Amino acid sequence: MKTQVKPQGKAVRRSLKTLSIFLLAGALLGGAAATFAQDPEAGMDNKALDAQYPFPTDPERDLPERATIPTRYYKSTVKPADADSLSFEILIRKEWKAVQAAGDPKKAAESLVSLRLYRSAPGATPEAEIEIQHTLLSREITAENWLERFVETAGWKVIRGRTKMGPLGPVPDWLVLAEVEGKRFVFRLAAFKDGARLFLVWGRAVEADYPKLAEEFAVAMITFRPLAATGQRYAEELLEFRLPPPARGTIRYPASWVLVEPKDQGAEKIVGTMFKWGAEKELLGLMAVKVFKKTRFPDIKAEDLMRLLREDMKADVKVTLSEPELRQPLQNQRFPGNGLVEIAQGKREGGRDVEFRGAVLENDVSFITLSLVGPSRKSSPDVWTINRRAFEVVLLEMQPE
Repeated sequence: MKTQVKPQGKAVRRSLKTLSIFLLAGALLGGAAATFAQDPEAGMDNKALDAQYPFPTDPERDLPERATIPTRYYKSTVKPADADSLSFEILIRKEWKAVQAAGDPKKAAESLVSLRLYRSAPGATPEAEIEIQHTLLSREITAENWLERFVETAGWKVIRGRTKMGPLGPVPDWLVLAEVEGKRFVFRLAAFKDGARLFLVWGRAVEADYPKLAEEFAVAMITFRPLAATGQRYAEELLEFRLPPPARGTIRYPASWVLVEPKDQGAEKIVGTMFKWGAEKELLGLMAVKVFKKTRFPDIKAEDLMRLLREDMKADVKVTLSEPELRQPLQNQRFPGNGLVEIAQGKREGGRDVEFRGAVLENDVSFITLSLVGPSRKSSPDVWTINRRAFEVVLLEMQPE
């Protein structure tokens, strides 16, 4: 690829090639990691932070020259060959040029694929790039989940950030600082998720030049728009399981999880089922759903059920759990009763760190519980991310009858 950039531009291009983050079989794998040695916010007040790392997010408030944007920017409409579903539009400075065509969309299941790279005019100062990339998610995670792992795996430092609601759902928009081949760069990153498709809008500049480019990066993040959005909420198909009598309700769960048929719970009439993924010798996630009819358990409370969940997981997965690090009320419009959620750390036989998540929901006729155990964030951050999102999806999609 031909370049017309100064040595530091070549360095960041060369280094960034090693930072592709792959999504393979539900695991995010990082290449060579960039590093960040010091906290730019240490001892910095808001005024100094705004001066060194401006972060425009609201055109009316943050872009004083917004009235002239139509004369200084052009709308770039990109329709990759044989991939209409990846079409998008974005506003780019008129002096900037597209210097790289789209990559092979077929490789998006394995890595980030470039859809278009824009670069400031040859010889212009300051120099910068804005790139739109794309990947396909094989497992359901949120855009924020994905960007968090992308930045964390690369070893970058988040300076500022926000999550806004867009037409496709929540959009994380972060400013990060990285050191690449001894030089410091500022990147502005925004992730847009549409079903299994994820678009990454990425602005890159040398740290010292960034304040002069904050507007260009902000306009790109604010105006990026996929042109063939599916409107799908999840990256995976959701399967349904209808709880048998005496319970009534529908459980929806990601298709990558395997349904374990419920066993006879005996005279107590506790109806439930389990979902799991991973090999038998290395179970990566186990979720359990149970329904407790109030007529059978008239005096039971949410706190009692949470203790039962912990004891069940200890027995089912052979784990030792610590005291909860989080316990708080859980609000759910479909379950107006007293809900409860809890998170606790623990260890499985063999010494592997695990995390327990439990939730109790209540309606007029029953309590419904959901529990999850899997590797902790520290021991396996990628699996932890998948498990956490699956737990959220089941809670969000649970339907009483």
